Amino acid sequence: MKRIILALSLFVVTGTIITLTGCKKAATATTNDSTSAADASNVSNGMNATNDDATNAASTNSNFSGKTEGFELLCGALATYDSVNGIITLTYSGNECLGLIKRVGTVTITLVDYAQGARWKSAGATMQIAYNNLVITNIISGASYTFNGTHYLTNVTGGLAYQILDGTVAGTVKHKHVANFTVTFSNGQQRSWSIRSSRTFTGLGAGTVRTITLTGDTMINGNNNVEIWGTNINGDDFASSLITPVVSDNICGYYHPTTGEYTHFVANRTVDILFGVDAAGNPATGILCPYGFKITYTAGGNAKTLIAPYWF
Repeated sequence: MKRIILALSLFVVTGTIITLTGCKKAATATTNDSTSAADASNVSNGMNATNDDATNAASTNSNFSGKTEGFELLCGALATYDSVNGIITLTYSGNECLGLIKRVGTVTITLVDYAQGARWKSAGATMQIAYNNLVITNIISGASYTFNGTHYLTNVTGGLAYQILDGTVAGTVKHKHVANFTVTFSNGQQRSWSIRSSRTFTGLGAGTVRTITLTGDTMINGNNNVEIWGTNINGDDFASSLITPVVSDNICGYYHPTTGEYTHFVANRTVDILFGVDAAGNPATGILCPYGFKITYTAGGNAKTLIAPYWF
């Protein structure tokens, strides 16, 4: 069985945001927040991609999920299984993942209450995912991050997400991600971050549209639907909010969101990304797939807007 990409990626904006920073004169942290927004989207994507490897590893091993057939390739990872204690170890050796990211290090996944019969396909099943100096690098921009800390991924509804996206099963599967962790930047600065998000996988079977919906689950400083927050590389507190859920589908591609708005709040300023626009920057309607996304941000005290296509 071919590997299904479960990640709803914000990489579609990261390369453009980095370009915004690189194409301008050096700016202080108080006038240009594009790098902070890019860091947040890189981390979010890296976590989602690694969560997908964890769920794929558990979903296709009968000791962990009860599934008895099929095989899902992992993205640059080797999985080893301890079927006695319910532990999966993912080892990353730096192989590229779709030409977007590469990872080095290990992730240890423990299925909570495994000895009592818990299995990943069951409603309420929870994975404890420990990051052990895992280095994730965005191949497009070269930005690199080292993760440590313990995350919890809960299968809220039960079921296996990849089967929804394969079209072999109809229904809805929802995963909730909760974590407090550390991010070390390539300059050695270490910051504390938190994440509270959900991804919902929905489909009616083969031949139908299957969707992934990413939502934030927390309020921070009056901002609703926050997905990830913490302190950025410059020492400023930030929060990234999914103002409206970011939705992608199998028709336009899981890396090409059709709707959604992502706003990065930092020091009373914002970087806003509106997904699913036409070439004029308006919400795409009446066409099969949108042109791309619109970024609105501040540089040098001036508001800037960029409209860019989905470029892969």
